[in-house]
Amino acid sequence: GVKCDVREGKDVKNLVAFAQEKLKYIDIWINNAGSNAYSYKPLMDASDEDLIEVISTNTLGLMICCREAIKMMLTQPRGGHIFNIDGAGSDGRPTPRFAAYGATKRSVVHLTKSLQAELKMQDVKNVIVHNLSV
Repeated sequence: GVKCDVREGKDVKNLVAFAQEKLKYIDIWINNAGSNAYSYKPLMDASDEDLIEVISTNTLGLMICCREAIKMMLTQPRGGHIFNIDGAGSDGRPTPRFAAYGATKRSVVHLTKSLQAELKMQDVKNVIVHNLSV
C-alpha cells in the first residue's frame, strides 16, 4: 500500500502512480475520505484547527483527488468513472452541531456537477464523474 493524505497533492500523485504501477488501468476512482474533526458541537464552539481539518479534508482533498483522477483517466483510452461520496448536508438540509461538515458535503454535489459540465465543455466523453449519497 501507500500512505495518502488527500489534502496533499504530492501524496495523491504518488497514490495515482502506485495504483497505475500495480493495476496498469484504473476503471473506478472512489473519493470517500472525510472528517468531522471528531466533534459534534455548535459552530461557535469549533476551534480554527477543527474547521481547517474538516474543510481541508472534505473540500480541498476532494478537489485534489478529482483533479488527479481526471488527469490520469484522460491518459487512458477507456477513460474511467469517478465517484464522489457525499454525506449529511449534501441534500441541503441543516446539520446542527455538524455545520462545517454539512457545508463541505453540500459542496460535493456542486463540485461533481461542475466537473461534469467542465468535461462536457471539453468534449470529454470517456471520463464520467458521479455523485453517490450515503
